Amino acid sequence: MKRHCLFLLSVTLTLVLLGCKPKTTTISGQVFIVTSDATNIKFGLVEILLIEKQQINQFLHQRQSTIESEKALREQTVQLANEAKEKAEKDLSLFLNGGPLTQPDYLKLKAEYQGVEKDVIEALRKMTAIGKKVNERGAEMEAVDRSAKAKGFADANDYAKSLDFKSQLAIVDMITKHLTSNLAAIKEVHEIYQQSKPKEEKMDSLKKELAIIEGPASLEEATLTEALQDATSALTIAEARIESYPSVDDYLAKFSPVISGKAVTDADGKYTLTYKRGIQYVLYAKCEREIGTDKERYCWLVNAPTRPKTEPLFLGNANVALFDPDNFFPLKPKAYNSPNIAKLGVLTRSRSE
Repeated sequence: MKRHCLFLLSVTLTLVLLGCKPKTTTISGQVFIVTSDATNIKFGLVEILLIEKQQINQFLHQRQSTIESEKALREQTVQLANEAKEKAEKDLSLFLNGGPLTQPDYLKLKAEYQGVEKDVIEALRKMTAIGKKVNERGAEMEAVDRSAKAKGFADANDYAKSLDFKSQLAIVDMITKHLTSNLAAIKEVHEIYQQSKPKEEKMDSLKKELAIIEGPASLEEATLTEALQDATSALTIAEARIESYPSVDDYLAKFSPVISGKAVTDADGKYTLTYKRGIQYVLYAKCEREIGTDKERYCWLVNAPTRPKTEPLFLGNANVALFDPDNFFPLKPKAYNSPNIAKLGVLTRSRSE
């Protein structure tokens, strides 16, 4: 009877202990991304961290005030940069439309210079045309000399001596006209030059006067133009900083969670993780890959399943932290630091074979 009671007590204790054994959930899955060119990238040696959901919620709640302050500061920076750009545009416009290069005295001086310059250019054109004609006549005489030499004579004069009197007169007349024409051309060029010389001197004088005004004005215009370019660049940078804020990295940069469990992916990016039921957990994972000299970073923050039997939980394109499928972030992350990832849309699961 005593042994019978001991046996019943032993069985009862065993059943109690078995009943007190913690209930667990085991999940498995894979970490991967699909790039924009449909390449499947599997990540090995990635730590899948199990953390209590209350911990991440509390961290993000506390982080939100810093995020909002930084966001407000960046918005203010955009406003100030925009005001600076508008001022730079106004300053340049005022200079171009009301600066020293728009004043009556300068415009009168400029018009006078352009008029004199036009006369000097016209004189140069006339002298060039005369010179061209002289060269053409010289070419004709050279042709006669070459013809005479081809016939065995020293030059046109020597050739003329072998001709009859009438033919000699024709060659002499041609030579005379050539020399006379050249003398007339020299005289005409000299006259044009004498008329143009005072204008050239006037043009040089006016040019110096213009330089006194245009030199500083050119420097001021360059300074104002550079100021506008700098202001435009500053605004572009400021707008880019607010358009990409807050990012996932901005939210989680200082996150150092207390870990309740951990799994590490194998060479195929696969993992298995077992944890207690009854507590709300979150899976937190990060990885990166090199693309040339750059790096792309990926992050996942998803609710851990609570059912005893679950389907594979894949960490892929659809549930990266950027998409925030489980609504952890007070403000949806705006920037994505992995431009090559394929945008597959917010699906419940993605599968990698």
